[in-house]
Amino acid sequence: FSQDGAREIEFGFMAIPRDSDNFIETRTRNETAVNIVAGAIDTTPPTVSSTVPTSGATAIVVSAPVLVNFSEPMLLSSLNTDNIFVSNKTSGAVLGSVMTIVNPQQVSLQPTPNFSAAAQVRITVTTGVRDAAQNKMATLFQSDFTCA
Repeated sequence: FSQDGAREIEFGFMAIPRDSDNFIETRTRNETAVNIVAGAIDTTPPTVSSTVPTSGATAIVVSAPVLVNFSEPMLLSSLNTDNIFVSNKTSGAVLGSVMTIVNPQQVSLQPTPNFSAAAQVRITVTTGVRDAAQNKMATLFQSDFTCA
């Protein structure tokens, strides 16, 4: 409808190509359409690119924070202590920590209280973490270190 309330109809015309014998070519309108690519869709699952302390590290200070670095920016709501945590490697007991999101590719876990002397600590990142495109990690990640 136009501003004065009258109905308006819009027509579109398309030239129909003809061949040398003046027959209409068999071509659909979609064959002449322009494709617009909006960009690649991210389907690559994120990975843990590194941790501090590194896997197998020994003599780590009991008050040292744990850093987990990801291969790409992560969905911030998935970065939580249900999905990223530290535990006693021997007993499996989850150890207390305060998580800080340093940036979309890094989290820090500060032990509270400090780790025990000579403790074997396991860092776990579950498949519940997601990247900014909502891709889940493909596999569980674990890395172990030993305190001084």
